[in-house]
Order: sequence, then structure tokens, then C-alpha cells
Amino acid sequence: MTFALWSILIAWLIAMISGTYAKASKDFDNNNPREYFSHLEGKRARAVAAMANGFEGFPLFASAVIIAHMINGPQTAVNLLALGYLISRIVFAALYIAGKGTQRSAVWIIGFACIIGIFIAAA
Repeated sequence: MTFALWSILIAWLIAMISGTYAKASKDFDNNNPREYFSHLEGKRARAVAAMANGFEGFPLFASAVIIAHMINGPQTAVNLLALGYLISRIVFAALYIAGKGTQRSAVWIIGFACIIGIFIAAA
């Protein structure tokens, strides 16, 4: 399997890790996690938002990688763009949790550009 295909799993895991940070509390209610999330504030609330954002962008990223793979796109370019996307998601989540909105938005644009780049590389 190519790195880009593995990056699909890694992108999903990055989103999950943000949610795990939000749940790392003694008062986490595993019987009703969505209710628990709705009452969070500060860093933990932003971690939930980072998780949601990761899952919102995941289908487009996964689709780009799979399409590029199916049509035998330039593997090195696709791998590098997938790596760029993964790095952007890690930095994005860290900035989101830290409350750095402007920087977070700039990094989001970089990640989105990586997805578009995968589609363009495969065209």
C-alpha cells in the first residue's frame, strides 16, 4: 500500500486524537458523550471542534487519495501532498486547541490546498 493510502487512516486517527483529548477527564460520561461534549468549555471544547472539523474534511481528502490511486496519478506528488495534508491537520488541531484562530485558518487553507493539489496532480 502506498503512503497516500495509509494517510487516509492516519487522517482519521488525527481527528480521533483531538476527541480523545476532549474526553480525558474524570467526569467524562461514556454513556452520553455528546451531552458531555455540549457542556465543555475552553481547550476541551475546541478539541471537540477540531475533531469535528477533521471529520468534515476527511471525505474530500480520502476521495482525492483514492481517485488519484485509481487513475494511477503521480505517486510521489500524491504522497507528498498527502503528507502535507497530515502535517497541516496536526498543526491545525494544535492551533485550534490553543485558541489561535488566525493561524489555524491559515493552516486550514494549506491543508485544503493539499487536497486540491492531489486532484490536480491526478488529472
